[in-house]
Amino acid sequence: MNIQTPASRNTDPETSHMAVDLINRTGSRKTDQQKVFDYVVRAQYCAAYPLTGAEIARGLQEKYPLEDWPREKAMKRLGDLKGIKVEHSDRRACNALKNASVCVTWRLVSAGS
Repeated sequence: MNIQTPASRNTDPETSHMAVDLINRTGSRKTDQQKVFDYVVRAQYCAAYPLTGAEIARGLQEKYPLEDWPREKAMKRLGDLKGIKVEHSDRRACNALKNASVCVTWRLVSAGS
């Protein structure tokens, strides 16, 4: 998987551009995109599918306990994959957030998209 969508805006501070350059150069962005995509593929067979970004992050943290998978990281990689491999689905209460916020869910891109 080699998805190189823009990961920072022109208006972002220089440090954001430096961070994007680092994750692209080291390959961690590509690796993390693949992990997120693989998790969504496997999740399609679970009862809660489609999952929210926080639920995906929680699942990735359980699957890769030695890595740091905050919700923001998972959301960035979902954003990289949006429209190419994954897409928004319905909104529902998130099981991973303590306040049960209503969140958008993510699913694999459907054949008709």
